[in-house]
Amino acid sequence: MPLKIKRTRRIELSQEQIDFFLAGDDFVFFWDEWERSRDWRAVKDELLDDFIAEHPGRRPFFWWVVDAPEPRRRTGGKGDLVPAYSHPTNLKFGIFRKGCFVDAELLRAWNKIGCATTRPPQVYDADDPPRYESQAAFLDRHGLLTVAERKALPPDAFEPEVVR
Repeated sequence: MPLKIKRTRRIELSQEQIDFFLAGDDFVFFWDEWERSRDWRAVKDELLDDFIAEHPGRRPFFWWVVDAPEPRRRTGGKGDLVPAYSHPTNLKFGIFRKGCFVDAELLRAWNKIGCATTRPPQVYDADDPPRYESQAAFLDRHGLLTVAERKALPPDAFEPEVVR
């Protein structure tokens, strides 16, 4: 997606920087967090306009990092988060991904060290994986969907997202 940033802006971003804002693809070295936030603020409005026009009911990666009011709500499924991975920096698009959930190997280690005083964690279940509200449902709940977006969304845009 070509980014149409007006030349009146005093900032020019590389394609790698734009890709990071859109998808979280981080191949940009020596770009400090404060610079990322500054650059995001400089291009956010134009980037969001283009992104929303192409992807109604969704937001780009860095919007979830900087502007989302909270993570998306979990709506069901089986699997506990690994405590060390439950930090907000492990969220991607407002949800935790499969690698953040307890797997059978971790459960075996848990049982080996004798953590019998607490409930053993529930392993990620591929037959009933964790589910989170969709981006569209999140945006709707927070009053962040535009009128044009809402009209462009199919009914299934509000179905929960399965963690895979």
